[in-house]
Amino acid sequence: MSVAPDLLERLKSSRFVAAPALASGGPGERRSNATGAGMEFASYRTYGAGDDSRHVDPHVYARTGEFHVRQYFTDRQLTVAVLIDGSASMAGPKFEAACRMAEIVGFVALWAGDRVSMMVSGGAPRLSPRFAGKGRVAEMRAWLAGAEAGGAGSMAEGIAHLRGKTQRPGLFVMIGDFWDVRPQRDVAGLGEDRHAVVALHVLAAEELDPSGLGDGEMTLVDGESGSRCEMTLGAEAVERYRGALEAWCDDLRGAIERLGGRYFRVSPESDLAALFLGELRQARVLM
Repeated sequence: MSVAPDLLERLKSSRFVAAPALASGGPGERRSNATGAGMEFASYRTYGAGDDSRHVDPHVYARTGEFHVRQYFTDRQLTVAVLIDGSASMAGPKFEAACRMAEIVGFVALWAGDRVSMMVSGGAPRLSPRFAGKGRVAEMRAWLAGAEAGGAGSMAEGIAHLRGKTQRPGLFVMIGDFWDVRPQRDVAGLGEDRHAVVALHVLAAEELDPSGLGDGEMTLVDGESGSRCEMTLGAEAVERYRGALEAWCDDLRGAIERLGGRYFRVSPESDLAALFLGELRQARVLM
C-alpha cells in the first residue's frame, strides 16, 4: 500500500533539518559551509594570485587601500541514506510500513533538492541507485515496490554495509526492528562518520505485548536464526519480557541520542501524518 497522496502534498514544502556542514554534495538548495559562487554573502578574503578581479570589493579598497574579494556561501545537496531492515523478522506488515516510511523520507528529500540512496538489508544487501531531483520520485517508488524482506542477513550488517557506501557525512535514516543490533557496537560508529542519525524503530503489537499469544507451554522460533526456545508463557514471564524490552529500547535510544540523533518508536499501524507532520517536526527533524 502506497503513501496517501494528500500527505505527500502537505510535505512538499518540508525539508530535513541538518547543519550546514553536512550539505556537501553537488549543487543544491541548502546553504553549506563551503564558499564560492553563490548568492549569500559569507566573508571577505585578501586578494591573491588567480582570484577573479571582478570579485574585488571597491568599497573595502577605498577604506583600507588593500584588495579584498567577496566570498559567498554555496548551496549544496544533503546526502540522505536510508536503511530499511529486510531481515526475516520484518516480513509482513512491519516491512510494508517501513517501506512507506522510506518513501516519505525519500520524497521529502528529493522535493527539497537533496539526493537519496537506499538499501534493504537481509540476505544480499540491495542498494538503490542515487536519486536526485523531483523527477526521480517515480523511479524511487518503483525501486521500493520491488523490495522484499525475509533474507538471512541482519540489520547490524546492513548498517555497516551502508556506512561503507556513504562517502560524505549526511542524514542517515534507519528503519527497522533493530532486534540484532547492539547499540554500543553497531550504532556508535555513525558518530565517527559525522552523520546526523534518525531511527524509526518498528515494533509490532505482539512484540510489545506478547500476552495475546496465550498462556502455558509453547515453543518460540527465531524467524531469522531458526533457533527454538521452549518456555512457559504466563503473566510473570510477560512482565519480565516487558521490562527487558523497555531496557533494551532505552539503551538503543540512548546510543542514538548520544550521537545527537533522534529516536522514534513506531508500529505498522502508526499514523504517518502524525509521525512526520507532528513528531518529526516537534523534534526538529523536519521543518
